[in-house]
Amino acid sequence: MGKICKSVFAFAIIFIISIHAASGQYSFEFGIESDEYCRLINADTDAYGNVILVGFVGSPSIDHKDAYILKVYPEGSYHEKRFALQDTISALMCIKVMDNGNYFLTGAINTDTAHNYRDKLWALTLDPDFNYSINKTYKIREGYSFFGFLANIVTDNFGDIILATSVEESETETRTQFSDFAFYKFNHDCDTLISKYYSYMFNEYPWDIVKVPNSDNLMIMERSTNPNNQKELMFIDTGLNILKVNPFESHSLEGQFSSHYWVNDTSFIMVADNRWDMGTYYEKYFAAYLVDTTATVHQELVFNKNDTIEYMATQNSMAYVNDTTIFVGGWHLHPGFPGNQDPSIIELYLIDKDMNLLGYKELGGDMSYMLFGVEPTPDNGCLLYGGSNTNPHEFELDIHIWKVLRDEINIITSVADVTEKNEKLKVYPNPVADILKIGIPERLINTQITISLFNLKGKKVYQETVTVNGNLVSSNLMNLMPGIYGLVITNENKTIYSSSIIKM
Repeated sequence: MGKICKSVFAFAIIFIISIHAASGQYSFEFGIESDEYCRLINADTDAYGNVILVGFVGSPSIDHKDAYILKVYPEGSYHEKRFALQDTISALMCIKVMDNGNYFLTGAINTDTAHNYRDKLWALTLDPDFNYSINKTYKIREGYSFFGFLANIVTDNFGDIILATSVEESETETRTQFSDFAFYKFNHDCDTLISKYYSYMFNEYPWDIVKVPNSDNLMIMERSTNPNNQKELMFIDTGLNILKVNPFESHSLEGQFSSHYWVNDTSFIMVADNRWDMGTYYEKYFAAYLVDTTATVHQELVFNKNDTIEYMATQNSMAYVNDTTIFVGGWHLHPGFPGNQDPSIIELYLIDKDMNLLGYKELGGDMSYMLFGVEPTPDNGCLLYGGSNTNPHEFELDIHIWKVLRDEINIITSVADVTEKNEKLKVYPNPVADILKIGIPERLINTQITISLFNLKGKKVYQETVTVNGNLVSSNLMNLMPGIYGLVITNENKTIYSSSIIKM
């Protein structure tokens, strides 16, 4: 384990569980407890499968915060460092692992003790042991007070690092504070090659930035250059010039957005908050969307449970491993601001590039949790990083980490051709321990059916569309929690089977 100033920051490992250790694959969970507020903001994975996370830590009762970095190793141990700089407040916001194994980081820093005056942009590189290699700061432009915590970086096609962040305008007699865009380009020596600020009428939030395939341009998922507060796709070139802005037609889409997978040169999968208008109130949920670069939504996969408020992870909800392994993270029963003791559930979904829901897993539930992000790992798993709160009287937040492997939550469906002929659709056995079989009548062969499973709370835990090129469909439900589930089978958007099954 790493060491930190333990007179200020006390640690307690909750527990670590490892599976598939012989093959070098592990799942685990642990917490880092303290009397302070600790927030993880961004993560990246190195060539050895270590996940490096950055953020800040500080006293819950004052505005002083220190930058913080945490490395979690594949088996569940960790190493961390707190940047306790004298008379200085600081925070790390972004990390990118470079080809030489060092870490490129950006953050904000100031010698002032006021939280809202982080008026220097901080660019630094660290070696894998968290030793400084390069350390530089850049003053915010005149007319602005501080850098916000909303920031993302990407390496462009020329090897330079592009930062999209927000800056707060200084308050004047005629205008209150609003956040604007700030774009920076760095080389690997932390020199700023270009910096550009863009100001619009309302608050500007750059939620994510990604490279556009087969192009030198970059795409930013953001809000909002338009007075109607629409969410948008903004395209910039390597000179940080805005090329075009395409607004989403749906006004119900809310921030934040997250995307890390392109289906082709013009279409991608993203995760976003949304809401249903229930007449007297809105029911909030989040979903995966198939979207093209014109900001047209082609498909929606909803992650929701009836009568609950669902939240995607606050920083990064999507972790792409490969075309059949895309993790999406969020939580429901929102704990509100730290200090609320209502238990909350962390949710992890497994989908593929075709937007099939291949599995679902619930974590937490015993205390108040928040989920900040999901990071892919090389062993077909993901690391979820969030916070927990156990003190109802303090603005306090602890670190909480989960590691989950794909084969812990995957539900596998296969199609076979057997000699038995079925005149009507049959589902058996029920109750089922592992393999649920669906006998297919001849009229449905060579068509597509969609199989959906819902738990008793109305949460969709599985949905996959399969081409029926045989007369027996088998679904391996081994990873499904025991209980009663609703099974719905559709063909050509019509329900052809609906019943309850018992998973033993």
